[in-house]
Amino acid sequence: MNFNIKITVPEKRIYLLTVPEGSEFKVVNYGFAGTWLMETKSDSLNNWKVKIDQAKWEILGYIDEVFIDEKPETEHNFALRYL
Repeated sequence: MNFNIKITVPEKRIYLLTVPEGSEFKVVNYGFAGTWLMETKSDSLNNWKVKIDQAKWEILGYIDEVFIDEKPETEHNFALRYL
């Protein structure tokens, strides 16, 4: 079940990055190895991933799906929220 909600998040709590289109992602903390945003639907050890700051993150999703009124002017296509 999906719910469409509108929340207001300060700009300093949003992290924009570029990810492959049409994939699903998860945030994984490997302790000493750091925190990573990883593609979830890959059976390969070489699935797409990017290291992010070690913090608590919430995945917001693709920019076109997340931002309602004003979209940021950026070349990135995905948004995370720092909690």
